[in-house]
Amino acid sequence: MRWPRPSRKIPPPSTVEQTDWTGFYGGVQLGYRDFYLSVLGYDLAYGSDDFIGFHLGYDFDAGPSFWGVELDYDDIADGLLRLKLRSGSSAGNTLFYGTAGVARLELGLFDDIGYLVGIGSSYAVGDRWSFGSELLYHEFSDYESSGLDIDGTTLSLRASYRF
Repeated sequence: MRWPRPSRKIPPPSTVEQTDWTGFYGGVQLGYRDFYLSVLGYDLAYGSDDFIGFHLGYDFDAGPSFWGVELDYDDIADGLLRLKLRSGSSAGNTLFYGTAGVARLELGLFDDIGYLVGIGSSYAVGDRWSFGSELLYHEFSDYESSGLDIDGTTLSLRASYRF
C-alpha cells in the first residue's frame, strides 16, 4: 500500500519593496572627528570634536547597483568642503556604498586640497526620507607647502530628503 504524498506548496516569491534611489537629495549630518597634525611622521597636535554639516547630491539607481556624486560641508576647523563620488549596491530600502573624492580644508588664513575615502549606508524611510551613517578618512599632505601633514577621520549620522 502506498501512502499518499503530501502536497508541496511552493511559497510565493517574497515581495521586498525596492526603493528607487535615482534623483536629487539634500540633508544634514552630525558627527565626530579626530584629526592629527604631524611633521615627518611625528604627531604634533591632535583634535577631536563634534561637528554639524549639510550635503547635497544626486544618485542614479541602476538596479542592484548605483552611483552618485555629492557635495558636503562640515564646520570642522574653519570649514571642510568635500566633493565625493559614491558607488555601491542597493538591497531593498538600504544602500551600501564606498566613496572617494577631494576635500578642501580651511585653517585660518590657509586652505589646502586633499583626498578622502570612506564607506557609508543609507536606509529609506518612506518615499522621501533616508537616514544613514558615513565613515571617512581624509589626508592633506604637505599642507600649504609647510611640511605639515594633516589627516583625520570623521564618523557622521545623516538625514536626507529626496526631491
